[in-house]
Amino acid sequence: DWIRKEEITKVQTILNKMNDRERTLLLMKFSGFQYKEIAEVLQIEISSIGTLLVRAKMKFRKIYKQMEEA
Repeated sequence: DWIRKEEITKVQTILNKMNDRERTLLLMKFSGFQYKEIAEVLQIEISSIGTLLVRAKMKFRKIYKQMEEA
């Protein structure tokens, strides 16, 4: 159970290192929101959501990897 808490803390730390838009994108997507809903909240084109999500996921992974190597 402590491992799960440690991972949750790590995810929170990573999200705090991301900008507001990236953080909101990831949180909304993994909370089950549709692209249309995310686009409305962030006031961006729905066609941009996929690309922005890919970039946000890549940044998340990069920060995660850096934390693992530290």
